[in-house]
Amino acid sequence: MLNKEKLLKIDRKVMDFIVTLSRKQFDNFILTFDDFLKPNDMETMQEYYASKNMIVYATSSNIRNKKNNDWINECYWDDINKVNYILQNDNLINKIGGVKILFYGPTGTGKTTIVNEIIQINSNIKYKIINFTNLVSSKMGQTQINLINLAEELNQEKEKMIIFLDELDSIVTSRQNSDLGEHSRIIATFIKFLDILSNQIIFISATNLINNIDDAILRRFTIKFDTKLFDLEKFLYFLKQDKFLISKQRENFLKNHLVENDKFSFSDMKIYIDTYNLDKELNLLKNDWTHFLNYFWDRFNINISDSKLSERDKAEIQFIIKEKEKK
Repeated sequence: MLNKEKLLKIDRKVMDFIVTLSRKQFDNFILTFDDFLKPNDMETMQEYYASKNMIVYATSSNIRNKKNNDWINECYWDDINKVNYILQNDNLINKIGGVKILFYGPTGTGKTTIVNEIIQINSNIKYKIINFTNLVSSKMGQTQINLINLAEELNQEKEKMIIFLDELDSIVTSRQNSDLGEHSRIIATFIKFLDILSNQIIFISATNLINNIDDAILRRFTIKFDTKLFDLEKFLYFLKQDKFLISKQRENFLKNHLVENDKFSFSDMKIYIDTYNLDKELNLLKNDWTHFLNYFWDRFNINISDSKLSERDKAEIQFIIKEKEKK
């Protein structure tokens, strides 16, 4: 039990100080003084910081738990916090007539992971995942009926609820892509579905093919977030956070030999780190440099006769080439 004298006194000076902190500084402040704060003071500080910075923060325990998704938080922190702020602000939700959010971008850029992170942080809000296969039917008119029935079912909810529908393009694509009357009716019904949802239903969806989505549907989304691929420098930055060791010289070498305009996805990073940790555990890891180069060999244009390569580098690359030839 802590001595009361050791508890941090929360006064106006402290509150004025915390709002000057960056997001990372505030997180560190909360974690550092966690044991010296009364529970009510912790919540007061987070709410005050959120109101001044238009950011809603999770509890201290959730901040710690988020370490598994540090890459997502780093890549999309502003987007995640914008959604969190809106989701926790009932007055704002009612003022804008409900919230509909669309995440779009290439495969593997973390759209579903972002949504899961938002759901985890906003644990006070119920959520439901909608499978598009349960909505789409081969029977004439049944898909429209399913959509309207779903809207009516959701509108019976008495509390706020997050609804997530992945692969939006599987249900609705641009009317210009189809001359089928049935397809046009599905588009019209989906527009109606979005329009009749009550304000307490927070509709979130994701798509890899935003260009195939009908413009009238896109206009219904209050917020649209573009999830992008990232460059090698950003990729290596995240790997280093996971104790990945590579010299600056070799990092520059990789940058200079990367296939032109090649980018990396969140999935690339996650799968690679899983493989890296597994090989490390099985003692199959020679060193981080050769492991990375071997795994992503096809992404680089490397000539073994490059004068910038040391004899050791040439030997290691030659070893990789021989291993590739065996396969």
